[in-house]
Amino acid sequence: MLTYIKLRPQGKSVDDPVIERTATSEFSGTVENSYWYSKLPLAPWWACLYSMSLYLYIWGAGLMHLGRATLGYPTEEKRLEGDMTLLCAVYATESIAALVLECSTMVNWRRLDFSIHHLPFCVVGLTWILMGNPVAAARFTWPLCMLTSLNEAIAAARGLGAPSWIDIPNRFYLCVIMVLLVVAETTEALMSLFGSDSTVSMRACSVLTLVAPFYHAGAVLPHCLKVCTRWTKKQFAAEPDIKQKDIKAH
Repeated sequence: MLTYIKLRPQGKSVDDPVIERTATSEFSGTVENSYWYSKLPLAPWWACLYSMSLYLYIWGAGLMHLGRATLGYPTEEKRLEGDMTLLCAVYATESIAALVLECSTMVNWRRLDFSIHHLPFCVVGLTWILMGNPVAAARFTWPLCMLTSLNEAIAAARGLGAPSWIDIPNRFYLCVIMVLLVVAETTEALMSLFGSDSTVSMRACSVLTLVAPFYHAGAVLPHCLKVCTRWTKKQFAAEPDIKQKDIKAH
């Protein structure tokens, strides 16, 4: 096991769907010698393993909560709140490691990624919980947020030596999750904002939450679609060459 659990080199690969040399935004890649856009060094292998394990647990919890919500079962509010608190705690710890210790358990992540995603998520999520707002108001949004943890788990797995090709099915998975998440968070945030029984704290948090759909639909989803489209075109472009080789072989 120790042979497999090793730090993955940070070199660029033509097969890596995440790394691109000309970066101008969060999801365009990396820029060397840039404080915000350069890739962070990997944390020790044991930290990557611990991070991956936590994200996989949160992902599994998200599946359970989403299944209950979809089937119409009552929301297990305490458990959902606890799992959401755990996700916020993991995000906060990862952000501190990135900004203070200058390392990441996830391959190719940068300071900018933590600053515009993890930290705002912690602020909004923990504010909702600490203000005592009803957990059931986010019974679809929170589980879907937890389901995005598979992305972080895969990035941590790559820090343990997993191959880069696992990013491709991950991007297809994220495309589906992002569409569902944008619909859920927009709907539930508007319901909390304009609900007749909504409190002032619910309305305030809902206004902050409404920033998330723009981020997911305007940044994350286009990036995932770009990677998936590029990979699909590459497969179709390679198909004639394969057929030609088969013909010559016969």
